This record gives sequence, C-alpha cells and structure tokens, in this order.
Amino acid sequence: MSESLDIGGMVEDALKGDMTIWVEFIDGFEVEIRFVGREKFQKLYEKCVKFDWNPKTHKREDIPDREKFLKLWAEKAVKNWKGLTLGKLANLIPINLDEGVDTKLEVPATVENRVTLLKHNAEFDDFVISIANNYQTFKESLNEIKEDVANLKQ
Repeated sequence: MSESLDIGGMVEDALKGDMTIWVEFIDGFEVEIRFVGREKFQKLYEKCVKFDWNPKTHKREDIPDREKFLKLWAEKAVKNWKGLTLGKLANLIPINLDEGVDTKLEVPATVENRVTLLKHNAEFDDFVISIANNYQTFKESLNEIKEDVANLKQ
C-alpha cells in the first residue's frame, strides 16, 4: 500500500486552498500573510528573470527584474494588513510627514503600499519571506484555531 502513496498529489491538494495567517510585525501592526512555499516562490522568481549572454564568460546569465518580482511577491505573499499608521510607517521607512498630519491615520494595504514597504524595509521583507515559506508556522496557527474551536464547543 505504501508503494502507491502519492505525496506530491497530497501536497497539491493541500495547497489548492488559500492558507493565510495574521502575524504581528510590530506593536499593533498585523500582516495577513499567504503561504507561498518553495515551489511557488521559485516560479515567481523565474517569471522575473531575463537571460543575457555574457561575452566575457561565454555563459548565459540570469538578470532578475527586482521591481517586477517585488510587485508579484507583494501580491502573492502579503494579502492584507491592519494597524499600520503613518506614525508607525515613519519608523519603518524614510517618509516626510508634514506638520499637522494625523500620524494615527491608517495606511491601506494597496499593492503599491505593500511593494514600497517590502522595497524599503529589509526587516519587513525578511519577515514576510520567513513566514510565507514556513509551513510549520501555518500548521501551528491551524492547530491553535482547532483548539480554540474545540474549547468553544465545550
């Protein structure tokens, strides 16, 4: 029976759904991150690579299009966020806030805003990568939800 076990098919079935979790990045700023996984991450990267011939080495070289990759990554991995205010944003990336601007104003999670934050804050980018590619984090979150639901039924 174990000879006919298709774990590849099992993985594909599991990844058909949209697995997301909410994770706090900094105090009060939570990010909804979608599980991407290694294979999808590589496919995103491959969509953003151009190949060029290097006459010095006589080899084909990868030339990544960072802007294109950041846009695709922001669309795929960062689904949403809440609690990001202009005041918090000013501590994460270089922006000028005019005097009198409401620093408690929430920043919407548009694709452009997600790209900008990923582009200008390496810590946020690393955070998203580490969560989006770590199935264990999603599994732990799912187990916590199952425990909470079981407790509610009691």
